[in-house]
Amino acid sequence: LSSAFVSTSTGKIYKLRKGCREFFPTFRNEVIVVKRNILFRHASATVTGDEEYTSEGTSKTQQLIEHSVSLPKPMGIVLSEVVDPFAGICISSIDQHGAAAGSNSKKLAIQDNGGIVCINDIIVSVDGHNCQNETFEEVMGRIIQADGENVALTLGREEDNVIVSWLNGICVSCRPGDSFGAVAYAAQADIQYSCSSGSCGTCEQQILSEDGSSRFIRPCVARVPKVTKPIFVFPSDRFS
Repeated sequence: LSSAFVSTSTGKIYKLRKGCREFFPTFRNEVIVVKRNILFRHASATVTGDEEYTSEGTSKTQQLIEHSVSLPKPMGIVLSEVVDPFAGICISSIDQHGAAAGSNSKKLAIQDNGGIVCINDIIVSVDGHNCQNETFEEVMGRIIQADGENVALTLGREEDNVIVSWLNGICVSCRPGDSFGAVAYAAQADIQYSCSSGSCGTCEQQILSEDGSSRFIRPCVARVPKVTKPIFVFPSDRFS
């Protein structure tokens, strides 16, 4: 994956080295696996090779659920090109202080799930121009040249994915069964770890569903449950 951001003042594309806050480095490889598991599946693309993924899965055809968002420049997102096996541009990171994270916080407050911007979302179109078959540079060019202060994006998300939302405004689209620790790492969540076996409770968090149900999880061992509504993650103080 190659990452970049666009300077809206100079119009230049800057290549970035990917990096996340290192609270629990052993999750780094699994984060890559989680992203591969999601990003290597596009609309009408037949998936094979699930045995290399951490999450359980079978080869099948998945469809993307599309939704539209409008974000001011700079959008506060990092885009990456999925090189193999299918071409496409996805959101690989979200700046917790940027426009996308701020928009997520407002949307989630009113339970407007359709307007959420997630890590692993696919860029389907920019300002009405379909770009699913365009190169990284072409998509970035459309964003730079977008008229007005806002950029209209159509994003695609796999229909079976679960949205995990964090207090910093970062949301991650992931599969049921993905590691909560890996998802937290991708979301730059401020979680401390100790035993890494689920025994001590140092990393414990509380998750809340839209139906009002809640439970405690320990991200070092927990997996994302299979649900249809977004999951909200909050710090737990049971062991503080």
